[in-house]
Amino acid sequence: MKAIAVPVIIAFFASIFTGAAQANVYSDCQAAIDAGDRDQARGPAEMMLRFNVIYDTKNRKAISECLTFAMEEQYFYDPLSASFMSTSEMENRAETYAKREEEQEQERKMQAEIAASAAEFEQHRREQESAKRRAVWLRVSEACGRLYKKRPDETVTNRICLDLFLATGLPDD
Repeated sequence: MKAIAVPVIIAFFASIFTGAAQANVYSDCQAAIDAGDRDQARGPAEMMLRFNVIYDTKNRKAISECLTFAMEEQYFYDPLSASFMSTSEMENRAETYAKREEEQEQERKMQAEIAASAAEFEQHRREQESAKRRAVWLRVSEACGRLYKKRPDETVTNRICLDLFLATGLPDD
C-alpha cells in the first residue's frame, strides 16, 4: 500500500507546484501587460510556450493575450498540436501542407504516367508477339500447303502439319 501511496502523493504535490508556478507566470505576464512593458512580458510568454499541459479555456485566453502582447504577433491555440502558434507559424504550416499536397499530387500523376507507359509497353509487346505468331503460322500454313500438294499422305502424318490441318482443315485441292 505504501508503494502505491508515495508516487501518488508525489504526483499530487508536483501538480500543485506546477499549477502554482503557472499561476505566477500568468500574473507576471498580466502585470507586464498592465504596465505596457513588452520586454518584461517576454520571459513569462516564453515560459508559457513551454507549458506541457492541456490548457483550459480561461488559461488559453490569458496565454494568447500574453503571447500576442509580448511577441507583437497574434497567437492562437491550435487544438491539433495542443500548442500556441503565431499567425506566421500557422501560415507556414498551411504553406507546408499545401506543398506536401502538391508533391503528393505530382507523385500520383507520375505513378499514373508510369502505369500508363507500362500498360502501353505491354500492349505493344503483345501485339508484336501476336504478329510474330501470325507470321510463323502463315509460313507453316504455306509450307504445309505446298507439301500437301506434292505428298498428301506424308503431310497429314507430319505432326506440325497435322495440328495445322486439324485447326484449319485440309488445303483445297
